[in-house]
Amino acid sequence: MLSNSLLALLEKKRPSLSKTENEVLDYILIHRSAIGTKTIYDAASDLYVSTATISRTAKHLGYQGFKELKYAIDQANHLEEQEGDARSFQTITNQIISNVTETFQQMNEEKVSQMVTMIDQSNTIEVFGLGGSFPICTDFARKLTFLGKKAFARSDWDEQEAAVSNLTQEDLAIFVSFTGETKGILTYAQIARKQHIPMISIISTKGSKLEALSTISLFAKGTSRYHNQVDLNSRISVICLFDTVLMVYAQRRNEK
Repeated sequence: MLSNSLLALLEKKRPSLSKTENEVLDYILIHRSAIGTKTIYDAASDLYVSTATISRTAKHLGYQGFKELKYAIDQANHLEEQEGDARSFQTITNQIISNVTETFQQMNEEKVSQMVTMIDQSNTIEVFGLGGSFPICTDFARKLTFLGKKAFARSDWDEQEAAVSNLTQEDLAIFVSFTGETKGILTYAQIARKQHIPMISIISTKGSKLEALSTISLFAKGTSRYHNQVDLNSRISVICLFDTVLMVYAQRRNEK
């Protein structure tokens, strides 16, 4: 059985998928128990579509490709089996530790330095995040403010749109999105892109639309987890990444 957490996440993506992509998702969910044994060619043949369509659907669902999507489903099924087991506590804590470890392993010192430089050179910084990502954005903007930058994280959607529309090429927009496909965040990112505003994205999955729109992207590993459609995705990796950037930025200021 597919974990309710992943099922809710995939279903949440339906409105942003095309008719054909929704058919691919239906196929994946129907064959979820055996999807791990199917190749991208099997799926394309069964659905009478191209392998590119299968791959594109997987990316729109927040994964690098069909292989990563299959792995996520297998992992979710495995986690479902363990949820009632006494080891579930250890499984959850190990996953969080693994996500943080992988985030630091993938953290590119050159990109962190570039992000710090962009922060240092900007006049105004707007940090965008929705849902569970918003409190982290607020904390990051608050700390930047105490470090001497004009930084904001706004909760009102209309105010967010007005804020990004008022940015100039001398400013900076920072976007946080677990999948890199969040509709509202993409809307603001597209506005920023049209205005040639420097953009930094913090995302969990490579190959997303947000990554393509951004000047640079940094990756904070996360695990999709929902309970009865309640978002329980841990953002601790994003916090670790932001804290690292803040410490590097503070150190650079001290050296001036």
